[in-house]
Amino acid sequence: TTIVEDLKFKKADGTELTETSAIHTYSLDFDVASNGDIYISAGCHFLTEDHNVAVVRYRPSDQSQTIIGGVTSRIMNDDRYFSVALDANDIPYLAFRNHADGDKLYIQYIDNKTKTWSTPVAISDNAVGAPIMRFNEEGKAFIGVLNDDNRRVQVYTAK
Repeated sequence: TTIVEDLKFKKADGTELTETSAIHTYSLDFDVASNGDIYISAGCHFLTEDHNVAVVRYRPSDQSQTIIGGVTSRIMNDDRYFSVALDANDIPYLAFRNHADGDKLYIQYIDNKTKTWSTPVAISDNAVGAPIMRFNEEGKAFIGVLNDDNRRVQVYTAK
């Protein structure tokens, strides 16, 4: 069953993105909250002509969308590999490859008090490929990546 078809993201100011190149799909990812809301991570022209990364909550019940925690400082041209996942309390986490720090794996989350993105924390010592993050029932994050040095899979845990 189709939940949404032809979704057009909105800029941070609420206007609709209309440019055909507005969405980068290198690391389009999503997770579903316990209430059915869909959290989508994408790189778009949310602020400027740069492709900034943001997590958008899409609510199927009223077809509304909200940028969660503000647009991150991640730029798709540099940090185009990322993954979003929700923990057991539906708090969004973003894992990404940080190009400015040797393509190491980083993670950040929405701070429950400030409702903004936390300071990113490095969780790998080596360069990694595109991350894929998921949580188990106990609330522990698992992040799988391809190690760019030896082309082997690595799995990290967080939380």
